[in-house]
Amino acid sequence: MDRSFIAYIGTPAIHDGHIVKVRSDGTRAEVDVEGSDGTRYRFDFDDLAAIVSDEPAGMILYAVSEMTAEAPNRHFSFVNWDEDDSRQLEITAGAYTCTPLP
Repeated sequence: MDRSFIAYIGTPAIHDGHIVKVRSDGTRAEVDVEGSDGTRYRFDFDDLAAIVSDEPAGMILYAVSEMTAEAPNRHFSFVNWDEDDSRQLEITAGAYTCTPLP
């Protein structure tokens, strides 16, 4: 499927932030991101349909983008700031939340 941009997700601090860790149990995924302002955020993805992950921890983020997907799913791309870096993270899931961590 060709994917088209829908929107950026998360706060502006996600830009220039980095992925701290990714966890998945096959039905859901959690992605912890430290924003450029030092705040940590957790992205929770429920009804996980697919995850493509290549050593994402430490990846500097340009953005987190929602892209088109076949309903009822939604597709999220953690966009690597460095185009020459092979690290990546793509998640297709039914729903997500993004919350700051204490």
